[in-house]
Amino acid sequence: MFDELTAFLIEHEIETSMEGADNEKQYRENFDIEDKIIHNSAIDKIYYVEKLDKVLLYEMAMQHLRIYNGPQMKSSESEEHTIKCNGVVLAVEFIPDRNAVAISLSDRTIVFHDITNKKLKKLPYTLHVPSTQKCLVYIERNSRHTLFSAGVDGSIFAWNLDTLFDNEMKEQLANMNKKNNPEKEGSSGRHQVDDSRKKLEYIWYISEKTPWFVGDIILCLIDLPNINQLASGSYD
Repeated sequence: MFDELTAFLIEHEIETSMEGADNEKQYRENFDIEDKIIHNSAIDKIYYVEKLDKVLLYEMAMQHLRIYNGPQMKSSESEEHTIKCNGVVLAVEFIPDRNAVAISLSDRTIVFHDITNKKLKKLPYTLHVPSTQKCLVYIERNSRHTLFSAGVDGSIFAWNLDTLFDNEMKEQLANMNKKNNPEKEGSSGRHQVDDSRKKLEYIWYISEKTPWFVGDIILCLIDLPNINQLASGSYD
């Protein structure tokens, strides 16, 4: 199966390249557009959000995401142009229908921010993941909105954003947590449910019976819409 998929990708890439041979774009260095911020670490990843004409950038081992306006690459050190996070930024993905970015952090959470708002408002939804997630891919298929994530434990999760962003979700999760975490009453004998069980129930509730286990540290994910497949690249 892997050999067949690899052959298809190579052939498809060759065909696409040949089709676009007459429409090659010419690129040149632009000295009028420059990132003038002094970065404290090496730049890890840069993303361009075409819908909003914004550039997103984060640095290695740093706890913030930079937001730039596309035409001028202008930003600043102010709160309005920087999303400060509670953990190191590991991966970023744009969610078009929400005009938001999903940010995977080292504290084992995935958070969401509205980047059309000048204050880069944090949305009241957080995914608590069981392991460090270093890859994010957003896919919309048949009116279903799914955020795939993968990371160091070799598993791929499919997070149902329709469920996560549902207005009743917070109440349902609150009731579930209340049920699984009864208050302590001294000699009553009641005690909290084990944290691992609580996390497992939460994950299954949102991710709909994933993860799929690949086997080794996953380094990248990519959507292949033409064949309706998700490809992963791992350390092995």
